[in-house]
Amino acid sequence: MWFAVPVFTPVFRAMARCSRVLSCHGNGLVHWSSSAFRLQFEDSLPDPVQVSRADPRHTGTYRCGYANRSLEHLHTWIHLYITDPAHPSSVFVTPRSSSPILKEGQDYLFRCLLTDPSLTNLTLQSEDRGRGLPPGMKVTFDPRSGALIQHPQRSFSGRYTCSGWKDGRLFRSTPVDLLVVPRLRHPPSLSVSQAELVRLEGELFEVTCLSSNPSHFYNLTWTHPQIQVRGQRSPVCLTLSVSPVHLHHSGPYTCTAVNEAGVATATTQLTVQKICFFFYQQPKYEIRWKIIESTDGNNYTFVDPTQLPYNHKWEFPRDKLRLGAVLGSGAFGKVVEATAYGLETDNKVTRVAVKMLKPSAHSEEREALMSELKILSHLGYHDNIVNLLGACTQGGPMLMITEYCSHGDLLNFLRAHADDIMASMLNVDNLEDKVFYKNMAAQNGRLRSDSGISCCSEYQEMQPFLSSGRSHLDNLSVSDLMRFSHQVAQGLDFLSTRNCIHRDVAARNVLLTDHHVAKICDFGLARDICNDDSYIVQGNARLPVKWMAPESIFQCVYTLQSDVWSYGVLLWEIFSLGKSPYPNVSVDTNFYKMIKDGGHMRRPDFAPAEMYHLMTLCWSLEPTDRPTFKAIGQLISRLLPSNKEASSHHSEQVSHVPERSHELTSCDQ
Repeated sequence: MWFAVPVFTPVFRAMARCSRVLSCHGNGLVHWSSSAFRLQFEDSLPDPVQVSRADPRHTGTYRCGYANRSLEHLHTWIHLYITDPAHPSSVFVTPRSSSPILKEGQDYLFRCLLTDPSLTNLTLQSEDRGRGLPPGMKVTFDPRSGALIQHPQRSFSGRYTCSGWKDGRLFRSTPVDLLVVPRLRHPPSLSVSQAELVRLEGELFEVTCLSSNPSHFYNLTWTHPQIQVRGQRSPVCLTLSVSPVHLHHSGPYTCTAVNEAGVATATTQLTVQKICFFFYQQPKYEIRWKIIESTDGNNYTFVDPTQLPYNHKWEFPRDKLRLGAVLGSGAFGKVVEATAYGLETDNKVTRVAVKMLKPSAHSEEREALMSELKILSHLGYHDNIVNLLGACTQGGPMLMITEYCSHGDLLNFLRAHADDIMASMLNVDNLEDKVFYKNMAAQNGRLRSDSGISCCSEYQEMQPFLSSGRSHLDNLSVSDLMRFSHQVAQGLDFLSTRNCIHRDVAARNVLLTDHHVAKICDFGLARDICNDDSYIVQGNARLPVKWMAPESIFQCVYTLQSDVWSYGVLLWEIFSLGKSPYPNVSVDTNFYKMIKDGGHMRRPDFAPAEMYHLMTLCWSLEPTDRPTFKAIGQLISRLLPSNKEASSHHSEQVSHVPERSHELTSCDQ
């Protein structure tokens, strides 16, 4: 269909207070628009346009075009001058708001519309300069639109009027106060409240985009690759909140600000972590030690301990076992001191520790204790692990017989002998008599940890043999701390040769014999993790988070090298004399970010420089950069004052050559 340009009827010069109709017709539906002050806010006017009572503010250009936007190029227009005979001196109409603010260089149209086309010599005048214009001002005057000021400068600020002549008389418009402000020459300056954040799944993520110049308005918006984020116009800041966060919320969040000078962006990186949970049902016990069956690339296959064989040579007659005091107690099990008659020879009496179940134990706990028995029998003997001596699996409750360690666990031993070690460094003589070991939990109450969890229960720390007199051993010194470190490394090296991952290496899981020999253990049933402050609540789980490697926390990956990380924390415990790791640091999102970023604890008070360097090697973020336990043992052996104990096992020079560790791709339950 062919369309023609619309046609006006009638074309006229209107007078104020007249009633007029303006009509337009074409080959389709038409509508009107107008620049008149009375009608300028009307997007579309119907045809015909009827004004019942015209006045000078109806002066303006009236445009008629087709309603179909594809025909916008077909239009016509008419300019109407509406005069008011009652006020012959009012020949200009101007906007009611007359204080415009302009950006430097931005053209400005002063809409002083002429109501009488007979005026001549139309111009713009400055009332501040004796009606002269500022130097450099260029003005173009159109009687249908007004005075166009081109490329205004800051010096153009002032009061202006439109003027014209008729019959020898000067007519002037209402003045306008013009303010020209500097043009923005740079994009907005932006910053974000945090450049990188780590959040646990389910937590609140909140970040603020800040504009450094609040005197101007910027268009601020947040964007993310996978989610829609609503924008906002704000003079100062825009805060983005996402709650709860999920794994798919991870990624970059970009704040964008736009002004006439350009675009600025600032980005924050969100990492959402999922904490590895092991204890899905509470309370539940499982032995932490895992035996590797095979490796395939980066995958570990673990032995099901229930499928390990049990050799009945370990059986020991119940009637030759006399049970004594409780050494440690957990939710479903306990460890008691006992006397075994004829354990090695018919006439020998041996002091032992016996692990057993409580009546409240379930089938899960019975199976777990049997699994622990099988694992210990599978591992075999080593000086630096708590060795299996026998078991009673028939004809009554199951009993597991192990070596007895008179000094209890290393953690509380260090705390009890801290004064001895400090005195030895200061060469202080005549120390007061000390007992071998003090039960710090029993004497001073539960030690409150940085997790903020503390409670009292029937749970007991491992009780040592107490002596009312002075130890027959010399006072403890830093050399003893070195020997403890070396012995634990030897024990863990033995476990690694037996393809065993410990998963809970810590001073609380190391026991000491009469002669200060350190032995690695797994308390298992004898520790109530619900009442042990070292195990931090994470959802439905309790994990020793401050001892765990990053890959164990964030990916459920447990390897021989993750045990090395934990050993580094154990070294820090030893050389701080039993302090809690990461003192005064709560386990929260800031802690997880610190671990992820490679943050380390400071050198403990009693650590030689070489031992602290070893700790930092153990805390390498890349697991394959951590030393092996064999290399660790060799290094400490070289640092020991006397190598009598270690010379038969460690004679070669040590160099740190990391061995490749394999990763566990899924969480082993």
